[in-house]
Order: sequence, then structure tokens, then C-alpha cells
Amino acid sequence: MLTREKLIQQIEYHDKKYWQDNSPEISDEKYDELIESLRLIDPDHPLINKVHSATTGSVKKIKHAKPMLSLDKVYNDTALFKWMDKVSRGSNEKFRIEPKLDGLSASKINNQLATRGDGEYGEDITDKMPIIMVDANDYTGSITKDPVNTRKGEIVIRKDMFNKMKGIILRDNGEPYKYERAMVAGLINRDDIKDDLTAILTFVDFNQYSIIDTDANIRNYNWQKMLNDLKEWEFPTDGMVIKLDDEHYSHSLGYTSHHPRGQIAYKHANPSATSKLLKVIWSAGKNKKTPVGIIEPVTIANAIITKVSLSNAKNIIDKDININDMLTIERAGEIIPYVVKVQPSQDRKPILIDYCPDCGTQVIYSEPDIICPNIDCSGTLSKRLTDSVARLGFEYLAGATINKLIDIGIENLIDILLLTPDDIYQLEGFADRSTQKLYDEIQRIRTYEMEDWKFVSALNIKGIGKRVSRKILETLTLDELIEANIDRLVLIDGIGIERAIDITEYFNKNKTFVNRLRSLLNVIRKETSSNKLVCFTGKADRPRNELNQIAESKGLLPTNTISNELSILVTNNINSNSTKMKKARNKPTIQIITYEQFYDL
Repeated sequence: MLTREKLIQQIEYHDKKYWQDNSPEISDEKYDELIESLRLIDPDHPLINKVHSATTGSVKKIKHAKPMLSLDKVYNDTALFKWMDKVSRGSNEKFRIEPKLDGLSASKINNQLATRGDGEYGEDITDKMPIIMVDANDYTGSITKDPVNTRKGEIVIRKDMFNKMKGIILRDNGEPYKYERAMVAGLINRDDIKDDLTAILTFVDFNQYSIIDTDANIRNYNWQKMLNDLKEWEFPTDGMVIKLDDEHYSHSLGYTSHHPRGQIAYKHANPSATSKLLKVIWSAGKNKKTPVGIIEPVTIANAIITKVSLSNAKNIIDKDININDMLTIERAGEIIPYVVKVQPSQDRKPILIDYCPDCGTQVIYSEPDIICPNIDCSGTLSKRLTDSVARLGFEYLAGATINKLIDIGIENLIDILLLTPDDIYQLEGFADRSTQKLYDEIQRIRTYEMEDWKFVSALNIKGIGKRVSRKILETLTLDELIEANIDRLVLIDGIGIERAIDITEYFNKNKTFVNRLRSLLNVIRKETSSNKLVCFTGKADRPRNELNQIAESKGLLPTNTISNELSILVTNNINSNSTKMKKARNKPTIQIITYEQFYDL
């Protein structure tokens, strides 16, 4: 079994290969296995519910009309029906069923096109519209001529088009794309798009291939046949999407930081096996204890399984799970093991705990979880600090080092920001180089301009992540938020009475801490940007990231999009007829220069 740190390293590596390099080295199934292995060890790690989107190089952001998040997943009828029971208002509740396309999620707003991004703001890919067609119920044709102002959908390439073009459209290194999605991402990331690639990609409207049916009928569907039939479809797919047809009701159910509650994805059924539950480890989350079952090793789908997710205390009670019971387990999507059936043993031993295994404090059962009320519990402190430093922007401070800092008496973010080289040097395994690296990282965090919503998200207020923090601080200033009462907070979209209570209680108890932490950081009201945008096109004699750093050092803001806001286009060929060059020539406010002239600026 991989250690927690190794899992994190591998996930971050494969995230980059998939989302940034468009060159995945492992299958989706293998990647999911890494994620679910991390979930068992560290269920609250930010990587698990991170909203991914392809990196396009564009720094211009477009706000989606409604959030575009990932989807939660189920892998069998039982889990699907459990979700339907949760969201249905009766047997006549209507659901919309559609294929889950395997491409790049995007939204079209007026004459602009954006990736999913962080779910609320996407990266501007408007300059790629000439190579995209729309496939929708009310319109089929060039996306540039689409009369509908707002759409959400998936940018994909038809299987026959992919087979036709995979020997023609190649990676920068000359190698062919292995998968349809990789070619889509590759084209979206290209600086120069040839005119003969017009209409090679398709923007499929999410509602284009929908079936609308009632709760009662859906429970009689043959889901496995539907999934298998999709393998023969003209577009690449990786499952089905089931969503409430009543959009107003669906929106009222709200969102997690990762997915909407009114939609879910259904994937292929799971292989299963039976094994004996040997013991349970209660893993510390930010606010709860998560049970992980240790079982006798068993093989499922060619993988040896030794751990199983028990979800939470309520799941243990509802399924009457005890030590030494025989458990029938499945791997969701052939990945995460979880319990579907329990066979009681003769020598059963209870699982639930009365005292926290990390600090010894008597725990509280708050359905569905077991909570340690000790705010100084070493287990929950480690999780909270690990999450907080990630949201502040730390790159070299992870869980293992956080635990070492706790061992020397660190209790909060202020303690971390005030660390001296002498403090760091005493950590186990730290020498001169690693000490200086962490100290420099702390100084960087203290001095860079941090948007106010990022600061608030790092406070670990219950239910207040990045998306909600941004929503609040679009309405209130940070000073106003710290002093806000419940009546004012509930007026903000997405802030209900319970969340408002949590926010006001937090600031009432921690106002001194928050203001002290704020004084150690360079917190700003909103993101600052240069008035001058610069775009690079064509091959250069330096890596793109180095060019971006040079531009930023001179007060320029790099972008990958030709727009009215662009000031400078840098090219390796003034006479080029690439799409970007043609657009730039039609905008007299854009200065077109060579790389040599750029270096001379």
C-alpha cells in the first residue's frame, strides 16, 4: 500500500499529466483508484473533491451563469435509488437522463466560450470558436452563429472524426493522441489553429440527448444495458447523468464545493467479494472521525483489497456492522471498496467508540458522524491546518510536515507564519536547504497579494469553502463580514440560516485571531491586474513559463486570447497567417512585435 504522501505525489503528478499536459499515463480507473485510496486514509484531503478543468493558458476569466461543478457518482442501482429517495418529492418526480460525455465541460455566454475552471469562473477560450460546431435541439451549426445566448455543454470530437484526424493532428512532439478527449484538449490549447480545421470539434448541449421520465419508471430501467449501448454511440462517453428535471427545485438543494446535489453520474456495475472485518481505524477529519475497516486480504478485479470504507457512524449503525462479521464488498467503478451486505458472526465485537483515539476526549454522536469536541485535538488540528495552508497557497507544506510542527507546539496559522529558521531547523529530517525552502515559502505567503475570499476560505469556518467565500465577498467587504449579523448574511444567495449562524459564531469567538492573522498577510479586496495584456504565439527560444515570468516582471499580464483588451502580441513570424495573427491585424489597438523586440522592451 502506498503511503499518504506517496499517494498525494502520484495524484498531483497524474493531475498535471491529464489536465495540463493532455498526456495521461494511466487509465481513468487507475486514477480513481489512487483517489479512493487517499479517501480511505485522508477523507478530507482537498485533492479528493478538487474541481478539475483543462488548463488553456488563458488568464482572462468568464463567470458562468450558474456554477459548473463535477458530479458525484454511483455504480449500482441501490446507490442510485438511495440518491433518488433523498431528492425525490414523490413517485412522480421527473428526472432528466442523458449520456455523460467524455470531453471538456464548457459554457457559452453571449459570444464568449469558457472552460469549467473552478466551477464559478472559467478560462476564456473564445478564440477557439471557429473550430467548434453546436449540436443542440434548437440549433445545429457553427458556434459563432449560434442564436442562443447561454448554453452549457461538453466539447467533444466524434469518434469517426478522431479516427480520421489522429494521423494528421499530432502533439507538439509529433506523437499521435491516444484518446478522443486528449485531442480535444490539445486543440483547445493550441496557439495556432489552421483554417482547414473548421468544425472539427462539437459542443454538445447538455439537454440535447435527454430522456425525461418519472421516479417510478426509472426504477425499472436496465441501466447496465443502457451503459453498454452507449459504447456504440458516435461520441465518447463514460456513463450516464441523472438530474432533476425541475431546475428551480434542483437549485434549491444547493451544492457542495465539488458537485450539485440535484444531479448524479451513473457508471458501470462493480465486481464484489466477501471478507472478514478484522478491525476499524478511526481516521481524523477536520470535524469528524471517519471509520476505515481493515479486512482479510481479498482480490477484486485483479487488485488485492485490505481496507473498506465504512462511511460514517450512522452507516455502521444502519447496517449493523461489527468486528469479525463477514462483509460483502464492492469496488465502486472497480475502485473504492464499500459494504453492500453484512453476515453476522458468532463472536461480534462493537465498532463505535466512546473516546477519541487521538486525544482521549469523550466523543459526541452527531448524526451521521462521530465528533471529537476537543478543538485542540491533534488529529483534527492536523487536518484543519493542512487544508488551511493549501488554501493560503502553500506548495511545500503538507500533512507530514504539519504533524511535525504540531509536535513542537504549533497550534494555528499564526504560529506557522511566525516560524523562524531556528524553529524550522529543529523539525525531524530538516537540514539547511529544507529549512530555508520552507522559510522562504512562508515569506512568500506573507507578502503576495491574497484575495480576501481566499483568506476567508482558509479560516476553516464550517461549510465555508472557496466557492461560498467568493460568493460572500462579492457582496460584503472583509470588514463587513467580520461584523455581519445573521439577518444580513441570509440575504446573500446560498447562505441559509444554519450557515449564517456558523459564520457569526465563528467571528464572535475568533475576531482577535482573525484580525491578527490578517495583519500578517497582504489581503486585498479583489484581484489586481495590469492594464496591459500580452499574448505569445508561435515557437520561441524560451519556455512559455519563462516568457510569462519576464512579462509579469515588467508589469504585463500574460494571456492566451486575442481580445479588445490585448495590448501586445509577440510572434516568431510577423507575416504569419495564423488565426491569432489575423485577429490581431484587425484590431488596431494591438501592437504586433517579434520576440527580439519583446526582449528589448
